Amino acid sequence: MEVTSNPATANSLYTMFVKNPAMIGLFGPTPVNSPANYSLGPIFGQTMTLITGITFAIISIIYVVNRSRKEEDDGITELFRSYSIGKLANTTALVIELIFLHLLMAILLAFSIQAQNVTGLNDLGSNLLFAFTTSAQGLLWGMFALLLGQVFSDASTTKGVTFGLFGLLYIIRMGTDATNLSLGWFNPLSWVYLAFPYVKGHENWTSIILTFSLSLILLVISYFLELKRDVGAGYLPEGQGRAQGKKALFGFPGLILSLEKKMILGWLIGSFVLGLVYGSMFGQMDQFISNNKTVKEIFVGNETAASAIRGNFMVTLFSILSILVAAFGVVLLIKMVGEERRNRLEALYALPLSRAKVYFTYVLTAIFSVIVAQFLAL
Repeated sequence: MEVTSNPATANSLYTMFVKNPAMIGLFGPTPVNSPANYSLGPIFGQTMTLITGITFAIISIIYVVNRSRKEEDDGITELFRSYSIGKLANTTALVIELIFLHLLMAILLAFSIQAQNVTGLNDLGSNLLFAFTTSAQGLLWGMFALLLGQVFSDASTTKGVTFGLFGLLYIIRMGTDATNLSLGWFNPLSWVYLAFPYVKGHENWTSIILTFSLSLILLVISYFLELKRDVGAGYLPEGQGRAQGKKALFGFPGLILSLEKKMILGWLIGSFVLGLVYGSMFGQMDQFISNNKTVKEIFVGNETAASAIRGNFMVTLFSILSILVAAFGVVLLIKMVGEERRNRLEALYALPLSRAKVYFTYVLTAIFSVIVAQFLAL
């Protein structure tokens, strides 16, 4: 089925996703230069490449941190090293697992799309390019997480800094895509869609080569740093604790907030920044609509066009923000499970503290934090 067989539909989709700076900021650009060429393949390539790459990157970051830095925090790595294995054995095993994981995902993704036999998505070369460029991005961010895990001394900080770098590069690519696309080659996150899968004449495997090359460099640096440090240590010194605890620590809710304040503040700031970035695009849309004759012809009137485009953009935007905020709440609740598995809650249960209070404190903290994050984003 060809989704752009209707000229009006083709013009509408082309105007919405190719000429609209807001949608370019969300999904990335495309080199398609006419509505007639904006078929299902280029549409899928533009709207799904960055999102799929981000998904693989998030999976890799969490997987690598949990299998490297977190295992050091839990004492598992030290137990392994008590046997006659090399100092880099655990990291090497992790890297091999990560490579095979992304290789398998790339093959399954490419052939699953090919098996659909949909017009515009039935070229095996394009499907392989799409699958490998997104999987390579996941491998790259796994290497970023591995490197930062050598620098910082705990899993929570490593994960927070890695996601912070990821978010920063995402915001930077939004600016470069709208102003000068060539600057995207200096941003590793932009490489995932600069391959331009499904756009004939513009498909580029160079971005995959760059991604694998940078991943190899990060891996070599990570190996070198790990050889020079002790188990459980990092290269940045840990901050000194207070000589006396705050009064808030004498209550269980205050203890939870004190332990999770860095992560909560990071998510809240991230939500607010995303709201600022996405909200600033509405001004660009007004200028885009008022200067575009095609949009006015499709929607019959400047105000109707503005309402339609804003509505579509806000639906997409709220969906993305809601998913991120929901993930924030889940991460906070998982903290309770992690503390219990480390037997840290046993010491608290020795005090006059019920299990119900522990549970509802974590739940209410997550709910309240999610509500604040949602309002900050809005």
